[in-house]
Amino acid sequence: MRNRRLSDFEYSFEIKNQELKEIYDRICQVNGNGLEILTGHRYEVAIDVDYPMMRRQEFPILSNDEENHIKYEIGFCSIEYCIYLLCMIIEKSHQENKRRVVLPMKLRRVIDSRFIMEENEELDWKKVLTQGLRELSIKIYDENANNIEKFRIKK
Repeated sequence: MRNRRLSDFEYSFEIKNQELKEIYDRICQVNGNGLEILTGHRYEVAIDVDYPMMRRQEFPILSNDEENHIKYEIGFCSIEYCIYLLCMIIEKSHQENKRRVVLPMKLRRVIDSRFIMEENEELDWKKVLTQGLRELSIKIYDENANNIEKFRIKK
């Protein structure tokens, strides 16, 4: 991968099979409904925000409802959610009998200027994927909720 601004630098990263398998195994255990996923007591769904206004925000944005023991987080999608979305794209492509899976344009672009790397910093593929997708999600953690409907109310 190359950074447009720092064309002198070329980045590479290694994806370990075991690490990818562990993430994939977690994804196989999620309760998914469209763009919503539920893993245990954690809910995550992509959100549509006024993105130009949100660019000035520092992520993640955290909020704790201590009275109800609920934690909220708005930020880049989790790695599990990103891979869940990629699996949905691949599945949809197979259902349409396409031979080739076409990834969204934003995933095929070079790292944009917001992805800042130091010259000697080790590149983390999870960071590249979550920030490269450039989608925001809300994550809700609630030990008392156990189904998507309860989380939808809290969202």
